[in-house]
Amino acid sequence: MRSATRRDKHAGEAERSAVQSAGQISRRCSLPLVAAVGGLAWIIVDCSDPALLASFWSQVLGVEVGEALEDPVQYQPLAPVTPNGPKLIFQRVPEAKQGKNRLHLDVSVEDIEVAATRIEALGGRQLTGADYSEDGFSWRVMADPEGNEFCLIVTPDI
Repeated sequence: MRSATRRDKHAGEAERSAVQSAGQISRRCSLPLVAAVGGLAWIIVDCSDPALLASFWSQVLGVEVGEALEDPVQYQPLAPVTPNGPKLIFQRVPEAKQGKNRLHLDVSVEDIEVAATRIEALGGRQLTGADYSEDGFSWRVMADPEGNEFCLIVTPDI
């Protein structure tokens, strides 16, 4: 049996650290202790007009629009919101959106009214008549120009 090399030890330490981090989260969520399989790199939004949605979301999130892929545009990325964070990418698809999103974005804001006014000026709209409040969180359901739901949310100081 060979002895562990320095590289093996480093890899083992990194894996133990990942497992410990996952364990801290798992204990809070009552999930079994596991190491990550991978990291979140992209969030892809299907749409009919990638350039339109990229322009809208770049204003909402305050990030640059990246270089489009293909002509006509098939994929339009945004710069990550945080360093090394996932990229939001808009992908052209032939079919229209149907039904409620199974996944949505929560956009953290300081003032829902001010944010909603800006969203509407950019081409978005409010979807529900009432705001929601639960466990110190307040939010409003909105839609982007193609009808994809997202929430404007005020979070408590955690």
